[in-house]
Formats: sequence, C-alpha cells, structure tokens
Amino acid sequence: MSQLLVPSEVYVLCTKGLTKQQLKVASQQSVTMENGKLVATVQDRMGANCNCAMVAIAGAFAGALIAGFIAAATIATGGLAGAAIVGGISAAGAVGGGFLGALVPCICGMLTSDWEPFHPMVEIEDKYIILENSVMSCKLGGSIMIFYSKTASDTALKLNRLNTAFDVGIIAVMAFSCSFVGMFKGIVTMGRGVLEGFTNFGGKIGLKCLGKVGAYIAASYGGGELVSLGIDLGKDFIGWSDLVNENTVNVNIANIQDDNQKCMDYTPNLPNDGYDNGVSTYETKHTSTYESYRFVNGSNEESLGRTNTATDVQKGALLSKSSTTTINYDAEIRMSDRTGYIEGGTRTEITRGLQYNSSSYKSEVVGGFKESFTKSNILSALGISFLEDILSMAKSPILKKIIQDYQDSLKAEQSEMSKIMEYEATI
Repeated sequence: MSQLLVPSEVYVLCTKGLTKQQLKVASQQSVTMENGKLVATVQDRMGANCNCAMVAIAGAFAGALIAGFIAAATIATGGLAGAAIVGGISAAGAVGGGFLGALVPCICGMLTSDWEPFHPMVEIEDKYIILENSVMSCKLGGSIMIFYSKTASDTALKLNRLNTAFDVGIIAVMAFSCSFVGMFKGIVTMGRGVLEGFTNFGGKIGLKCLGKVGAYIAASYGGGELVSLGIDLGKDFIGWSDLVNENTVNVNIANIQDDNQKCMDYTPNLPNDGYDNGVSTYETKHTSTYESYRFVNGSNEESLGRTNTATDVQKGALLSKSSTTTINYDAEIRMSDRTGYIEGGTRTEITRGLQYNSSSYKSEVVGGFKESFTKSNILSALGISFLEDILSMAKSPILKKIIQDYQDSLKAEQSEMSKIMEYEATI
C-alpha cells in the first residue's frame, strides 16, 4: 500500500495534547518536495513542546488532594457542613490544579520515541524518511500524529481540550464527594499520628508510627480493591457495565471509531480514619488533704496528708517528653490569728500528656483490611463508583457532537493529502 511522504510544516498533535505544533525539518537540507518544502525524516521533531492533558489531569488530582488535606487539617466545623466546606475547597483545588497543569509545557523531546513506522529502504543523508502513518509514542501514554490539514488538526485539538476539561470537572465533583466519606479527614488523621510520634516520642517511635500507617494503608487498599472487584462483578451481572460502555464515547483521536473505551478511574482507593497510631492521651490525678500556713514573719509552710492516685496510663506505655500539670486547692477551713493564716482542704494535682502503647503491625493490617468491609465503607464505595459512571456517561452527548465534527473534518484531511504528489508505492 502506498504511503505519502511528509513535508515540513505539517501539523502534529498528540492524542493527549492541548496545543498543536508544526513539524520542523532540521535533519536534512538537500531534498525538497514539489511544493518546495523539505522532506521529513525520523530525526525531525515539532518546533516546540506540547501542553499535555495528562499533566493537567495530574494537576487536578494533586490540587484536589492538597487542597482537601489542608482544608481537613484546618477547618474545625464538623458534620455535613464541615464535609461540604472541605469538599468545596478540594473541588476548587482540582479545577485550579487542572488549569495550571494545562499551562505547563511537557518535555516532549525527553518523553517521545522515534517516528514509527518509517520507510525501511529510503534514506536522506543516512536518515530514514517518515510517512503519513508514522507516529511518535510518548511515555505519558499519548501518540503524536501527523495532520496535513489545519481544519482536521484544529478539530482534533478542540476534542482533546473539551475532553480534558470534562475530566478535570469530573475529578472536582469526585473530590467534593470524597469529603463526605471521610477520605481527607482520614489521611490528615494519619499524618497527625505520625507527626505525634516524631515530635513527642522521638525518631524511633515516629518511624514505628510511619510503618503502621504504611501497613494500614496497604491492607485498606487491598481490601478496597476486593470491594471494587465485587462491585464491578455486580455491575456486570445486572448489565450496568454494558450500559456504561454503550453510553461512553471514545475520544482517542488515533482510533476514534473504536468502542468500549475503559473509563478513567477518578478516585484513588484511599483509607478513611480507622487507623490507630498507638498514641493516646493520659491523665494522672493525685488527690490529697493539705494544710497551708502563712506566718506574719513572711514564711510559708504546707503539709500534705495521705494521697490517692488515679491514672489511665496503660501498662508498659511510653510517656511523652512533655506534659502539663495543674494544681487546684479546694479550701474547706480558713482561720487566722495574730501569728498568721491557716488554710486546709483538698489538693488536686492533674498531669496530662501523651502515651504510646506499642502494638504489632499485624493489628494495623487486620484493622485496615476489616475497615474496608464495614457497611458504611461498602455503601460509600458503591455510591462513588456509580457516581463516577454516571458522570462519564453525562459527558458523552456533548462529546459526540465534537467527535462527529472531527470525523467530518477528516474529509478536509483527505483533500489536503490528495495535493501531495510524492509517495512511496513500495514499502
């Protein structure tokens, strides 16, 4: 099958690209086409980097997580109102992160492979020429395609941008929803638990708390994956998956007519707040009778009677380096004469601080795994999963119109290609 040669200044667009570029031929200066433009080889690249949809989506994820964690750590309001505030801030972070990510130029030169396929038998200055179906693969998952028509490249670019905007919007909605299942609060709780270990008990205990977080997250993630698998099997059984596939369009411009594109997973399987770092508060109370004397000569004396002690310090627990102590006097007798002043009553001394009670990593693994299968977690996973499917289907009607425009623009692509007179019949 014959293939057209590729001239300088054709349009190139990545399937994940948010900007298009033109091919710049710098690998050779000796061979031109009939239109006077240089013939492209495997060493030629676009004139500048592209902006990447994957970076925009990563920015949306990062913005949602960072904003959500900061909000969860600083907002004291609880209940649905607090969750709504945290969710709103997280959603705003997703939109902002996606917008900033879309503005970041990708380092395409470092991430892309060589053009493939190329003509194996035709070289210019020891470089193989590329053809109309040549593409460059990107390590971020995209493929850089060649367009001969500005109309087709513009329409493909519009499709990429709109789809990315929908993806960022879906991430924002999912971030808002995740705040109601305690995801952000849970991670903040874990972070505080590790920080408590380092600041109050030193590096050794801090590292133990960090290890417990890792064990809990790994177990919770594994349990969550099993829950997700069960939900997916249930969807298949009731026919929901087929409905989603039928109503979810494929927006990959490289194979726009393929069906059954797998939906993006917009929600990381993160644990909630069931983690216990082994750190808890303690209170030790000493209660005793007292007699206090203040003499006219300025001297003071205090004597204590029998002391009763009550504490909730756990056996074998390690106490934190710092603590607070308060002493209260409840005077029951007050007397004075010419020698001075005497007071008697009950003295209460209360010491509060933190204690660390070591537990095995096994308890965190078991706890994290069990937590995934609680009724509330399963219901939350069901709600998030179906919401994700519904949002993916909701964008399809609008994208179908743009996809049809892109398919129509391929006629202009064929028209421009028909103007190219140089081709290779034998490959």
